[in-house]
Amino acid sequence: MNTYLLLASTASSFAKYLSDKISQMGKDPSVLRTTFITTAANTYKEKPWMEEDIAKFEQVDFRVQRLDIANETEEHSKQILSETDICIVGGGNTIYLLEEILKKNLRTFFALTISAFVCLTS
Repeated sequence: MNTYLLLASTASSFAKYLSDKISQMGKDPSVLRTTFITTAANTYKEKPWMEEDIAKFEQVDFRVQRLDIANETEEHSKQILSETDICIVGGGNTIYLLEEILKKNLRTFFALTISAFVCLTS
């Protein structure tokens, strides 16, 4: 299985583009398992950018599953991520996100699981 990782400062800017590219490849975004990692936003009281990002992906037919690594076990996080086709990492406090990835022993898992890394910035 190929898992693709999308990192973007404003992921909502790329939802339509990504949907179109997937459709051009003959695939339907609604059947792809899409996981949105929300962990980096945990240190913020309000997270309007994250909610907007998720809403934009859902508007173009992605079925988005949220994953907060900080509030899941290592095993459950690995299970969700191993079943993921597209992994979107939401913005926020990246240091906090990296600390949580290390706490949950997911660093090597990400390195072995991700087959394509896409970094987009707005």
